[in-house]
Amino acid sequence: MTDQTAYNHMYDIAFTIISYQEDGRDITPAQVRLAVVERIALLTDHEIFEAIGWCDTYAVEESDANT
Repeated sequence: MTDQTAYNHMYDIAFTIISYQEDGRDITPAQVRLAVVERIALLTDHEIFEAIGWCDTYAVEESDANT
């Protein structure tokens, strides 16, 4: 057990989906999941930090850090 504080970091990532409705109502959860997975899979280690955006950070309780 350490006295070190653990932190939860939240990021966002951009991805695209082709749709046939202007408002995107025809996009399914499966299409979103596939687009996110494909986007991440195609990024190199060098590119990944350019493709994501930091949103927030907060300290977590010790019990949360171990899960």
